[in-house]
Amino acid sequence: MNASAHRPPPAPWRAAAVVIVTMVVAAAGAGCGRRAPDQPPVPTTVSPELRESLLRARPLDPAEQAADQREYYRSRNDAMVACMSAAGFDYRTFVPPPPTRVRLGLSEEEFVRKYGMGVSTLIDDYRPPTVDPNDAVRDALPENARRTYDRRKMDCDVQAVLRLGIPPDGGRFALPEDLAEPMGDAAIESGRDPRVTAARAAYEACMASKGFALQPGEQIGGALNEQAAPLGMRFLAGRERLVKQGRDPASVRLADVLTTAELAQLARIQERELAITGADWDCGRDYRRLSSEVQREYVERFLDTRR
Repeated sequence: MNASAHRPPPAPWRAAAVVIVTMVVAAAGAGCGRRAPDQPPVPTTVSPELRESLLRARPLDPAEQAADQREYYRSRNDAMVACMSAAGFDYRTFVPPPPTRVRLGLSEEEFVRKYGMGVSTLIDDYRPPTVDPNDAVRDALPENARRTYDRRKMDCDVQAVLRLGIPPDGGRFALPEDLAEPMGDAAIESGRDPRVTAARAAYEACMASKGFALQPGEQIGGALNEQAAPLGMRFLAGRERLVKQGRDPASVRLADVLTTAELAQLARIQERELAITGADWDCGRDYRRLSSEVQREYVERFLDTRR
């Protein structure tokens, strides 16, 4: 079965639609259990674990979210070690870092109220780079063996997701094309549901009443990203220079790099970010809830065909 890539349709910031909208399916050219060209495809069966992971609402407590992530990757690492070892490849356990909000121990609303989207408010937040140790395993192989390794790893990734479900942190994962494409289509179609479009119109009207008029389908983060990006790049370049001089990167603050004028400019951007994301949170409550419910409804309808 071939793995496919798709990114679901955009939604208003954060959780305008959950489950499928939060997932990213990794592109792949490899397949699990290749079939002959004249052999008809066998539809992929959805396990109870995969179904539950696609339809369940995420826990609100960040500590519970972190615990779910640890447990999931423990099981996933065990599955990957067994699968890769069966083909003669080494696999080293790896747990991706949690999302920033979970790392900070904040609920979604707490994060919004304090940091907005984190676009301009967390420019100087430092986390050491995370490196998957399996990158080094792959790099150590002869070039011709890397292709075999890549195919096997993708096969193992797919099988782990089919058996265990999708990552609770919304990280990258692979699914067979005959699952990924219909679920992506279901997510897109749910956004056209009259219930959702009506809720979107109410959301946009509410935002406009608070001084944040949006174009149809516009997402609130675009302009903020454009405004904050130059200052963010300047800070990162300045931090890199200080690190080369012996500074601990975690100790470098905005005032160590940016000028007084730049700090004032950033403060204005941060003020707007907090204002617009606060309005988005308040105006989008019903829209987020309804979008999530309708999307689950559409996705569940498809999953019912793969029991």
